[in-house]
Amino acid sequence: MRKYRIVIHCSATAADSDYSEQHLERDHLVRKINSPGGYHFYIRKDGTIIKMRDLDKQGAHALPYNHDSHGICYEGGLKAGGKDWRDAQDTRTEPQKASILKCIYASILHFIEEESGKVNIDYEFEIIGHGQLPGVKKECPSFDAKSEYAWITA
Repeated sequence: MRKYRIVIHCSATAADSDYSEQHLERDHLVRKINSPGGYHFYIRKDGTIIKMRDLDKQGAHALPYNHDSHGICYEGGLKAGGKDWRDAQDTRTEPQKASILKCIYASILHFIEEESGKVNIDYEFEIIGHGQLPGVKKECPSFDAKSEYAWITA
């Protein structure tokens, strides 16, 4: 059985500032991440889901796990006025929480086999925060995604 991860990220931006998908795209291009940005989904504070990469395309969001994962990023992750990871805080709005769930389900449904209508059993899904990946030392996404979403894949 092959593990496939759904990796939750935050944009590491202050809760009281806006960080549009255009800003995200610009910042990813500066870091040599090809367009569209490295995530499959980006979720604004109002819950708007911006589809970035097609789910068939490899992401560029969590080396060395990009080849077997989808990336979901929400706008925020730092307390109001926050400047860096010392200011990490779960800033998700209720609409963002609902949209993250929609994106998680879209990612899993991507693996539905058309003929049978069932999820491909060759995959074991893990929903995990970026900073919870083995070898990654980050506060991203500013909450315990693995515990929060464990019920989905249990």
